[in-house]
Amino acid sequence: MSNKFFIVSMANGELSNNDVIDVKGGTAQADGTPLQIYPRNNPVTNNQLWEFVPSKENAGYFLIQSLLGNVAIHVKDGTAQARTALQVYEEDLNHKSQLWTSCQPQPKSSHSFTSRAYWATL
Repeated sequence: MSNKFFIVSMANGELSNNDVIDVKGGTAQADGTPLQIYPRNNPVTNNQLWEFVPSKENAGYFLIQSLLGNVAIHVKDGTAQARTALQVYEEDLNHKSQLWTSCQPQPKSSHSFTSRAYWATL
């Protein structure tokens, strides 16, 4: 397994180490569990930690897997359009709705991520 990461939001115009992507409700009991921006938990919980798993078949892309188990960030309905919801779904390294790539670095050494499902940006 690789390193574990928080995915931190810049929604307020600056990098805040407090607002992170969170699996709503703290568990991924079913495919389609929504994601949300939520204050970082203290103590740290697995519903806010992620691993980046490289795709062997799609060079340059990776799965963003939750530490809750075999679920990954998934573009809802497989169609990335403005305001498309993100959710967790059973991991699949070949499903374009779960494959992401890192884009040009943003300020403060952060990165943005683009989905292979029609280039939705996370």
